[in-house]
Amino acid sequence: KWAPAALGPLFPRSLVSSSVDRLTEFVIREKKAVLKPLFLAQSRGVEVLDAEAMPLSVVREKLRSASERESIPVIVQQFLPGIARGETRLWYVDGKLLAAIRKIPKAGESVIDMD
Repeated sequence: KWAPAALGPLFPRSLVSSSVDRLTEFVIREKKAVLKPLFLAQSRGVEVLDAEAMPLSVVREKLRSASERESIPVIVQQFLPGIARGETRLWYVDGKLLAAIRKIPKAGESVIDMD
């Protein structure tokens, strides 16, 4: 989940931490952020945290739970509203495109659940 940071400005603003205080500060600064557990896949545990629409205590509890009481790091990222139009995943082998898939969230949702 961190490897694409090599894309520089194309990678959304992000923070990896287990500190609920630091993670909360990031969510407040961004107003809306995506919480992603680092050790899960296929959208498991991914949540949109909206500091303006939900009580701060709820944001903090979601971060505390995802970080297993600040014992494992999670990533929070800038929310990109364009996700409503979907995203394209590309897989390469030896520099050649092997496969591509377009993932589109269900109407009214921001998290793409491939299941």
